[in-house]
Amino acid sequence: MHAPKVSYIQRFTRIGRLLGWLAGSTISISRMNGAPDEVRNKTISKIANSALKALDVQLIISDQHQQLELQSTLIVANHISWLDILALNAVCPSCFIAKKEISRWPVVGKMGRNVGTVFINRNSNRDIDPINTAISKALQDGKNVSFFPEARTTSGNTVLPFKAALFQAAVNSAAPVQPIALRYYSGTQQRTTAPSYVGNMNLIKSLWRIVSVRHLHIRIDFGPLIPSNTELSNDRFSIKTTAETYISAKVNEDSPKDTTPTN
Repeated sequence: MHAPKVSYIQRFTRIGRLLGWLAGSTISISRMNGAPDEVRNKTISKIANSALKALDVQLIISDQHQQLELQSTLIVANHISWLDILALNAVCPSCFIAKKEISRWPVVGKMGRNVGTVFINRNSNRDIDPINTAISKALQDGKNVSFFPEARTTSGNTVLPFKAALFQAAVNSAAPVQPIALRYYSGTQQRTTAPSYVGNMNLIKSLWRIVSVRHLHIRIDFGPLIPSNTELSNDRFSIKTTAETYISAKVNEDSPKDTTPTN
């Protein structure tokens, strides 16, 4: 869906602010190595919020977040854009599971490495066991870990079937699972696919599409926490289905018909 666009002056103003953010964030990121978790989480949240502010992106957060104090939690969300990582880190600082290509992106890649992101080859199954081991250790150490179980991006108007493999880490570490649904809007009412990283997309083209949207909002809906002490929590497929059902229902609430390819 096409979103109302801003002037070229406004687009370049946003890019200029983002470059300023890059410069300032590089210093903050370099200081995070070895920092206590509380300090690191506050730094990551501040950096993520500053990036969204530079781009004039506003978050709409569901009321459930006010009661949440997530710790040692596996966080799962649908995947649309590289903005997803900033939006989630703004409200729930965590380690991430992300595709290997992101590790080479400026600042975002280094930020990911410094917060313990595990970069994976999404086309290979050989990494699954060591990744689950790494996730379990992070959860047991008191960290939150976030990943996108669709394993690829979409336009945001639909949700792909979730992969169950990495939910095993929650079973292994007896960790709760927090489903989060992400939706993008031009203004507060009209859904937009402008930020989606699909098809023949690259970082520069994606950034230009994002800075062109007049009023870009990201809605973050927190689903019911899936606890760690139930029969459900001992089966990764049941956990996967529960999280997928909630996120799909939220995304489909006001979703227009979607014909955009996934990436």
